[in-house]
Amino acid sequence: MRLGLGLFLILFISLFARAEDVRSKSGVSLSEIQSYLDAAERLVYTSPGEGIEKAKEALSLAQKVNAKSEVAASYNVLGLNYAAQNDFNKALEAHRKALELFVSEHDQAKQASVYANIGLIYYAKAAYPDALDNLHKAVQLNQLLGLKAQLASNLKAIAAVYARQKNYAYADQFYQDAQDIYEDLVNREGIAQIKRQRGIIQYELGEYKKAMNFFSESILQNKKLNNFNELVINYIYLGKSHLARDEYEDALHIYHKGMVYSRAYLRSSFQAELIGRIGQVYLSIVQDSMAENDVLSVHQHDILNRGKDSLEKALMMAKKVNDIELLVSLSKSLSEAYALSGFYRESLEAYRAYEGYRDSMYSEESNLLISNMISNHDITQKNNELLMKNQELLTKELEISERRNTLFLFAFLLAILIAAIFFIWNKFQASKAFNENLKSENELHLKKLEKQMDDLTSHSTVLREISYIQAHHVRGPVTTLLNMAQLFNHKDPSDPANKIVIENIEEVTKKLDESVKTVIVMGDAVREVHRVVPNKRTSRKSNPEKEKV
Repeated sequence: MRLGLGLFLILFISLFARAEDVRSKSGVSLSEIQSYLDAAERLVYTSPGEGIEKAKEALSLAQKVNAKSEVAASYNVLGLNYAAQNDFNKALEAHRKALELFVSEHDQAKQASVYANIGLIYYAKAAYPDALDNLHKAVQLNQLLGLKAQLASNLKAIAAVYARQKNYAYADQFYQDAQDIYEDLVNREGIAQIKRQRGIIQYELGEYKKAMNFFSESILQNKKLNNFNELVINYIYLGKSHLARDEYEDALHIYHKGMVYSRAYLRSSFQAELIGRIGQVYLSIVQDSMAENDVLSVHQHDILNRGKDSLEKALMMAKKVNDIELLVSLSKSLSEAYALSGFYRESLEAYRAYEGYRDSMYSEESNLLISNMISNHDITQKNNELLMKNQELLTKELEISERRNTLFLFAFLLAILIAAIFFIWNKFQASKAFNENLKSENELHLKKLEKQMDDLTSHSTVLREISYIQAHHVRGPVTTLLNMAQLFNHKDPSDPANKIVIENIEEVTKKLDESVKTVIVMGDAVREVHRVVPNKRTSRKSNPEKEKV
């Protein structure tokens, strides 16, 4: 066990030394890469151009040491900075590369984050179906991982997409779902933001009282959190709600409160909007207080001048921050204020400026739509190219599959053929062995038959000799005896001729006896042969297999 532990320590030390050697040769550490990433992320909202350079530096270092997670993170931060510059195509390209790497690393949390970033870019491009598609993918991953804070943020973004499409019912439902999660997490900042967003929905629906309730609740939360940015936005919309209800004093009071927080926050765009909204309230007071063709009173002139001064000041500030939407609203109101004051030339100039800003805004929206269409066209072309490549791959795969199936079929048939040949060969060998055995048996039986034929031939010869002996050696003496018996004088036994007959009978009888002995010997030989042959037949019957063959 000590030996195994020692080997493990040696291996660990060698690997660590090798890693240190690689890092020393490249001169790059992961902490150095992370420092560039942190800097690039901080620069997203302040100086995205510098953020892009920092992200590229991090990317270069991460690629040098082949740190895939850091490469993916670099692409993600690079995409955020491009998006901050409104370079949405480059932002999407960077985020897609980040997503591909995070997928290969099986980092689902980072995948969800990138899907959300892509969804927000499509939201900025007004490509709402694509925005919803990516945001819903982020929602699914965050639900799977149980990341509630990220899930609430995704739901809030989906609600914003529906609100932009003026689908306020869906928007409010998703905001409500996000608010429920924030309340479960006791995230007061998130709750305050959601209430402000739901207030804006009610404002757009003309439900100003409900809207003011949401804004007031959000203001209370943000005061506790010292969130001046959210406070100013809520004051702007709360003032607009009072203005929509012709509650001018309340609107002015709210806008002046907002000005206090905007100065503390030092946000020029907010100050410009608040000052402009104050000017619009003064203009609305004058417009509502005068009848048609009425001459303005001194008091009305005083109020109108306040409004005109506020609008002029706000317009100058809006130009500095290039807030086109605010410039459109302010230039139109300023044109009306000039007209009421009798400054028609200035009113015409302001109105022309209004038309220019309006056209610029529409042009910007049109350019965005055109850019989006071009981007969608490019994406469609790329998708078509991918589909073509996929089709080619599928065709090749089908061809390979057909070839593989053909090879399998050929191999199967070949195996069957080999098995059949093997079976036939075995049968042939068995038949051959059987035939050889049968041939051997036949040859053996043939030899036996030949021997038996020889025996039968010899027996036949013996029998012929016996027949010959019987015909000549036995039959002759018997005939002689019969003839002598006829010569015997039975009437006179003392006849001398009888003596001669009897002597001849004795001699013939001896010859007959010799012949009979010869026949007996030959008959014994024949019987011996007949005794041997049946024994051989009996032996064959005792071996039925051989007899069958």
